[in-house]
Amino acid sequence: MPKVSVIIASYNHEKYIGYTIQSVLNQTFQDFEIIIVDDNSSDNTVLEIKKFNDTRINLIENFYNKGQFENTNTAINIAKGKYIAILNSDDAFTPEKLEKQVTCLESAKGTAAVFTLVDVIDEDNNKIKDNGHFYSKIFDQKNRTKEQWLNYFFYYGNCLCHPSVMVKKSIHEEIGLYDSRFAQLADLDFWMKLCLKHDIYILQEKLTQFRIRNNEANTSGDTIQTQTRSAYEFSQLYKNYLNITSIEEYFKIFPSEQKLNIAQEPALIPFNTARLAINTKSAAHRKFGLDILFHLMSNSKIKKMAFEHYSFSNSDLIKLTASVDALNYNTQFRNDKLLNELVSYCDLEKYFLNSSKKYDSEKFIKEHGDKEFCLWGAGAFARTVVSILKNKKIKIKGIIDNNSAKTDKKIENIKIYSPDELINLKPDIIIPAVLHTEYLLPQIEDFIADNNLSVQICNIFDLYTYS
Repeated sequence: MPKVSVIIASYNHEKYIGYTIQSVLNQTFQDFEIIIVDDNSSDNTVLEIKKFNDTRINLIENFYNKGQFENTNTAINIAKGKYIAILNSDDAFTPEKLEKQVTCLESAKGTAAVFTLVDVIDEDNNKIKDNGHFYSKIFDQKNRTKEQWLNYFFYYGNCLCHPSVMVKKSIHEEIGLYDSRFAQLADLDFWMKLCLKHDIYILQEKLTQFRIRNNEANTSGDTIQTQTRSAYEFSQLYKNYLNITSIEEYFKIFPSEQKLNIAQEPALIPFNTARLAINTKSAAHRKFGLDILFHLMSNSKIKKMAFEHYSFSNSDLIKLTASVDALNYNTQFRNDKLLNELVSYCDLEKYFLNSSKKYDSEKFIKEHGDKEFCLWGAGAFARTVVSILKNKKIKIKGIIDNNSAKTDKKIENIKIYSPDELINLKPDIIIPAVLHTEYLLPQIEDFIADNNLSVQICNIFDLYTYS
């Protein structure tokens, strides 16, 4: 029996599949099998696979398209290995990946899965040097407890690289396979289920190559379709948090709740989780929260407890369904990538100044107009943010960016600095100058905490209560 089963779900990757398979064959650890499930590719992917003459390769060909995670599950079901290593058909392993992950799993008995850090590569296998790219830093994660991971997943989403994982096959036998109803977030759904029971670990070495294709051609590419689907999938996978079974566990996942006078009743954990979700700015969270409350209030026992502990009744639920915009019904800009690319600063200002958002903007300036600001991020959206703030006579001390190639350059005469220089700039407020703030906030928060800075983080869209 092989020690490791490498699982590859392939589809229309004739340009990359050879490189992918060879990266497995080049491993320093050779006790493996490779199970490839091809999803009825219309190009020459299968022909490229069949060029390899190695008895450890098992190719399964679909006669119709089933989807990535259905194919991954097919391979896991027939896998003979003690450990499962996932690999996308356009990504690759560095030579020592399997060896180091096997060593880690066998020495750390309580760890259920091991991930690695990632090198992001382009279509020609070159490392991407653009530190401002969405994927350039997202996988650079420190290790956390399983409860800290669950907190991160709840508020910020996924940051673990799927093709970097090696998991014990017994874990799949315990908690199940990937939920193939999800197209974008089946891996995150699995991480949530995993961390509700077990610890995970990230090797702090770049042992996986994650490919970024041109024109957002990745399955996870930033398109309107993937964003729309992801929003719905997020609203579904938060249901994993309803499986928290004890108040002690709940407080470990959401430590801020300990400071509040919440009911320490296990039966009300779903109620409290829904309340947390409703109070975020994410429509997916809000939809999940309202759906759960709507369901819970049909239970007479929970309904009674909610009223006893929180004075919450059906009338309060009805008020929430009118005040919490769970479906983003009133949001005119439903796709922030479109906003970034097509809506100019003038159009953005015109929209908000002619809407009910104007009051919120004026209120913000009244409260914070005398403060000194720094932006974090010198990407495409930074120029829009600078224009907005300058128009409102807000003082910008500088722009912070991790990309050293941008340091000392300027946007609208505002100088760009490295993060280390933030200590000397000493702003009162930092504004993430990106549209996807949920991915940048943890980095800013960690930097502030590590350097013991007294600074407030403010989302640019707080000027307009944008959702």
